[in-house]
Amino acid sequence: MDNSNIYTIKLNAAYLAKWIRYIFIAILAGTFFSFFEQLSQEYGEIAISNGFFLSGATINIVITYCLLKLAAVEKEFNKAAYFLFLHILVGVIVTFIPEKTISGIPDIIVILISIFQYCLILYGEHLECRSFNNLLTGINDKLAKNWKTYRFIHFVTYILLLLLTIVSTVYADNIEKLVYFIVSWMPIISMAIIFCYIYKLIILHKSAKLFKNLEMQ
Repeated sequence: MDNSNIYTIKLNAAYLAKWIRYIFIAILAGTFFSFFEQLSQEYGEIAISNGFFLSGATINIVITYCLLKLAAVEKEFNKAAYFLFLHILVGVIVTFIPEKTISGIPDIIVILISIFQYCLILYGEHLECRSFNNLLTGINDKLAKNWKTYRFIHFVTYILLLLLTIVSTVYADNIEKLVYFIVSWMPIISMAIIFCYIYKLIILHKSAKLFKNLEMQ
């Protein structure tokens, strides 16, 4: 990164710190809604579960808005926001397709829709990570590399989730094989999801703190 870009970033340090901090808070809020969405499903409260799902989707839209605000300094955030918003939109549409309709859709179509959804979030997160890397390179190279590391962790985690989705669809009528796969792989996938989530929160916090400190210099 050339000196003029570094100067521009330092000049907007307070602005960057504010919007990155909002993303951090929004992710925490989204976790709250996601937890209660899953809990409601477990108890068969579908209407309540859908309410929490929509609340979580709204929080994710807030995150895409924050990314658009960050695009004022790093334009790459624009693309990340669009792909992540498209992922949210597809997720909402799929969630509210009636169960009878889904059961009548061929498995290959369900798998293709799932792959499309995962491609959207994988590419959206890739662009987000690249944007943060662009911001931080030349200012804090170690933290910039942390975003590259997160991109790899996120990619592996979501590929595992995609495989779980595909296997669950293919073996929906073969309970024995489905249970075997879930019991074998679910602990690994769950740990990967938790690690990925915590790692992102940590580097978001560090990024916001870094720009906050730059503001004070």
